[in-house]
Amino acid sequence: MKRFLLLLLIFGFSQKLAAQGPGFWGGVGIEKKFNKQFSAGINTQFRFADSFSFLQTNLIDAGTSYKLHKNFEVSANYRYITRRKSELKNFKTRYRFYVDAAYSKKFKHIKFENRVRYQHQFQDNSGELAFDASYLRNKLEVSIPNKTKFTPYFSGDLFYRIGSVFDQIRPKIGIDFKLNKHNSIDAGVLSNISLINTETFIPIINIDYKFKF
Repeated sequence: MKRFLLLLLIFGFSQKLAAQGPGFWGGVGIEKKFNKQFSAGINTQFRFADSFSFLQTNLIDAGTSYKLHKNFEVSANYRYITRRKSELKNFKTRYRFYVDAAYSKKFKHIKFENRVRYQHQFQDNSGELAFDASYLRNKLEVSIPNKTKFTPYFSGDLFYRIGSVFDQIRPKIGIDFKLNKHNSIDAGVLSNISLINTETFIPIINIDYKFKF
């Protein structure tokens, strides 16, 4: 019953945000597990802004991960991004390389996961490759694993621009729905909140599908 009420709460919250003109991120991912330690995957995502009025970003992400311990995992990834600031602008290409180190631990009915990420990004300026930005990110996620197919969670991702300041935090609330052994859907609401200016809070509805084999 508690899980059902939580689902209703998130659905109602999403509907309220939608009336304010939210963004939408939708993606599809495939992951291949070669053994207990090593896996690889590829993901694609489309990001719409201003109540689906225009496609702002699309990306393709590929990488590998290795489980050093049952609670500790490292990964390396490459991301190809095309993005524009507004509907009237042209798409700009970016190339991102990043590595993750993630530690997870379950305490009774609650699971904590801390992921540290270093990312380095380049941008294509009319055929000339130039450095864009480097970030160190720290993401903390709290989830509630249970015997049902629904796992609710809350996370916060803090962005530090290397050599500068903490400039953004990305909170998210959502539910991971395991359809079966190979298929799952992650649905939630998030936002990119600036820490250096007073930009308007813009909610984003996020739905991702993943196939594992």
